[in-house]
Amino acid sequence: MKGHRLLFENLIDINPRTGIIKMNHRRMALMSVDALGILRRDLINALSFRRAKHFLLRYGWACGENDAKTIEKLFKWDSEKELILAGPSLHTLEGIANVDPDHLQIESHQFYFSGYWRQSFEAEEHIKHYQLHDESVCWILMGYASGYLTTVWQEEIIAYEQTCKGKGDSKCYFVAENYDENKKVHQELYKYFHTENISSEMDRDYKELLKEKKYLLKANDIQQTLFEMHVNDRKLTTITDYVAGNLCCSMIVEEKSLPEPLAVSYFNEEDSNIYNEWLKDKRETNVNDKYVTTFELKNENNNFGKLILITNYKPSTEEERSIATILPVFTVYMHYEQSIIETTSNKKEQLLNSLLEADYDEEAIKRQSSILKIDFQKDNRVIVIKTEPSNKLFEILQLIQATYPSGEAFIKKNKLLFIIDELKNQESLQYFLSSLQKNIERAFKNIKIYIGAGTTVDELFKIADSYKKGERVSEFLSIIHPFNSSYATSEQVGPIMLMLNHTNVDELVAYYKSTIGDIIEYDEKNDANFIITLKKYLDYNGNLNQTSKELHLSIPGLRYRLEKIESLTDANIKTGRGRFDLQMAIDIYLTVQVINQQNKLIGTE
Repeated sequence: MKGHRLLFENLIDINPRTGIIKMNHRRMALMSVDALGILRRDLINALSFRRAKHFLLRYGWACGENDAKTIEKLFKWDSEKELILAGPSLHTLEGIANVDPDHLQIESHQFYFSGYWRQSFEAEEHIKHYQLHDESVCWILMGYASGYLTTVWQEEIIAYEQTCKGKGDSKCYFVAENYDENKKVHQELYKYFHTENISSEMDRDYKELLKEKKYLLKANDIQQTLFEMHVNDRKLTTITDYVAGNLCCSMIVEEKSLPEPLAVSYFNEEDSNIYNEWLKDKRETNVNDKYVTTFELKNENNNFGKLILITNYKPSTEEERSIATILPVFTVYMHYEQSIIETTSNKKEQLLNSLLEADYDEEAIKRQSSILKIDFQKDNRVIVIKTEPSNKLFEILQLIQATYPSGEAFIKKNKLLFIIDELKNQESLQYFLSSLQKNIERAFKNIKIYIGAGTTVDELFKIADSYKKGERVSEFLSIIHPFNSSYATSEQVGPIMLMLNHTNVDELVAYYKSTIGDIIEYDEKNDANFIITLKKYLDYNGNLNQTSKELHLSIPGLRYRLEKIESLTDANIKTGRGRFDLQMAIDIYLTVQVINQQNKLIGTE
């Protein structure tokens, strides 16, 4: 008998009187594909995709195994190959799929068989009820082919789909081959085919469902408590401590743009070291025999950060699902906090704009500052931060608010304004600005920062003056240091502050370079100090005796230097206008040099 010559009427014995259908004395039943599709759908809905897949693979295996035993005894086969090909023919006759063999190779103990499953009822029914899936869905067919071929070949054969219409491929293409324990797809299917029996597997699944229900009920209780805590305006640290305590693990909440966590709750001291070690390579999930699991905190439009768990064991799928039900509370909290920051920042910006534009009611401003909890009755200073590029201002704002909670920070005109209490002295202010610059640079790579500190003001209605000066300083820094971050105070640029307020910064830099640029270049090339000579000469109003004594030079030596200086500049050092131009140029130049030296020092710290 040849496999392709199987006919339905030769296989099936139908008794219309009793309503019994048999194949080789085994009772059969005809069943609607729609009914099978509904059964398949209900299994998936009741058990989950994974468990339904297991059940249907085992069901297909049993069908294939029984058909192989039956068909082998029913006819005398020309060869083992014909008995193998009878399986696809039988599958086609049963209406499961139109099996179109492609390649069959059998020799010794090597087996390879491939082909097409056309019009697979499983792919059609799956798409009808669930649309496309992320893996192959012809589970009964895979089980049937594996069971049939294993029975006929008498060695373990695994049949699987390389492509499947149920996951969006153009066709269902199967491969059946000897079991290879090194192939992942073989391992997975072999596990399904060789559990002891369906009932014991269902029993295990039932226990897993009970376990999952337990986790979900616990997660639901935690979630309910978390919402109550959120409504009662509890801090994020309190919420984190509560969840970590209930889950008996360490928990860290990270905001994506901040260098430090928003909240931390360590179950033991060791986990602090585990977290720091994990930060070196965030792809690791196992650190010193501890497990680090991360969950994204996001909604449709924004990714706010991560929730990180450190546990003594790898969380089960059920535990991860229960934790996932808690994530919305943290996401809502972070979204709420971000909205508050944005709203408060907008209100503060409106208040400051009113002050800057002199369009306000004094009592209304005082009332608004009280509502916004801004204390302008003490000495304050405005720090203006300009960045290149400027697309990280909001993240920098969050960093500053988290790192320096006592200050008031907000965004205005593509710059960040930071109002701080007046510090004890210039040395303290310089240290603060240096730390601020380094904190921003650590958190944000490839960004240039220009920090200008305005003057100190003693009341609310003078804050605009501090802001304007800080802004001019930051603009000045961005011109003189286009490739490096920098900071300075309005006191440092005091000699040229008036010009900064009324002159374009580019023009100032161009002015000093055109006036004394050749002198500066001569000093650098010849290791001279003509700029200092000129400054002292101007300081003593052109008095040669006082200047020569200050510089420890002879009068002829001083005259020689001045003649050389005159040859290097167009300004006349003997006239009042010429001396004024030179004095202003030197003041601008020396201010730039002080800031340059300051930047060199911060770079070596």
